[in-house]
Amino acid sequence: MSDLRPDLEAALGVFGLPATVTLPGEEPVATAAIWLPPVPVEIAGVLVQTDHPQRALVLPRAGLASIEPERLRGTIVNVAESEGAPPSSWLIEARISVGVDEVRVVVIPS
Repeated sequence: MSDLRPDLEAALGVFGLPATVTLPGEEPVATAAIWLPPVPVEIAGVLVQTDHPQRALVLPRAGLASIEPERLRGTIVNVAESEGAPPSSWLIEARISVGVDEVRVVVIPS
């Protein structure tokens, strides 16, 4: 059975927002990000425990080819919460998953 989901480029074209990703001590990288529905708190490695679902982003690996997914924790992502809103600064707190073309992360306001 084949996967019927659209590829990441199509999703970024529809849902993607301009984003800047800055690893500690590195130069900023311009890319795009997609907001996911909030995720439950039971994610391993989350530093800030809360009874509220955590915010999550999808980042394309293509735009972050030089960044190892294991090093994303502590990275700052500047991205708007919606189209036309001003960018906000978010801190990557945990990695949810790493796919072939994407990384899913939990973020908190920085």
